[in-house]
Amino acid sequence: MVYRQVVEPLAHLSPVVQALPPSAALVELKGARRYHGTDARYPGEVLRVRTISRIGVDVRVRSGPSITVAAIASAQIEVDQGRG
Repeated sequence: MVYRQVVEPLAHLSPVVQALPPSAALVELKGARRYHGTDARYPGEVLRVRTISRIGVDVRVRSGPSITVAAIASAQIEVDQGRG
């Protein structure tokens, strides 16, 4: 149920959303600059703040020029946090 509450707002960021249950999703933000008037980072930050404030869940949002780069960045955060 929480996963759905996190994934549903992604449709407001982009028409291209791929849910990857149980805990991930991909969102295509190539047109973010034109559509949102900013780079891809801003919509991710908005999603994070809204998710924390509305359902009390902190999400990790990473962007990159490709799915692979974004996934590596996301995995790197996990490794760094595990060391702290």
